[in-house]
Amino acid sequence: MNQSANLYRLQVIDSKLEMLNRQVHHLHRQIADEREISVIRKIIEEQTAFLSQLESQLNDISSKTASMRTKMEQSNSTLYGKANKSPKELQDLQMEIASLGKHLPPLEEQELDLMVSVEAEQQKLSILQGQLKTSVEFKAKSHLDFEDQIAIVTKEIEKLTVERDATSKSVPQDALALYTRIQQVKSGIAVVEVIDSGCSSCGAEISKSEWQEARTSTTLIYCQGCGRIIYGN
Repeated sequence: MNQSANLYRLQVIDSKLEMLNRQVHHLHRQIADEREISVIRKIIEEQTAFLSQLESQLNDISSKTASMRTKMEQSNSTLYGKANKSPKELQDLQMEIASLGKHLPPLEEQELDLMVSVEAEQQKLSILQGQLKTSVEFKAKSHLDFEDQIAIVTKEIEKLTVERDATSKSVPQDALALYTRIQQVKSGIAVVEVIDSGCSSCGAEISKSEWQEARTSTTLIYCQGCGRIIYGN
């Protein structure tokens, strides 16, 4: 087997390793990606703050209406009690009861509206919390699936790494160094196959004599178009 054949074999292994390493990197990114969960948590945080404001408003209104009801009951009790009262006291009590009767209904209506709003926002929050729970559970399951895939791919990488080490030993050091330099400047592809009399990378025409020499010669032959090493299969 000539040098170009050994280097082509090495190129095939390197290309597979690069693909598998990209796959592992992608899987790790998938595991680390929690954007969906973060978005839901942010919405829950905002919803919780909004609900807290509504509940605070409801507590204030409820406290006022309860206080006014109590005051009205006390005034009615005093007005119709057995104790003797002056006309002025009776008039003041009647005016107070009338004032309370005027201002209480709007507050009760506002209280009812807030109660309805709080209940609706609590339901929204409950739905969001359910969505978060579902997303977290799905993400946990996905993590396990991704980790299983990573384990499978990692084993394949280890196997190919051993194969690469063995293949590298069959290539002279100077040829191996040249191969590495070309890889670095040619997007990782240092060796190209001849397909239909052309370079499989750039498409430049490869003459029959160049192809034949690449097949049989111990000297490396290069594509005139892209400068990569030619492998004549």
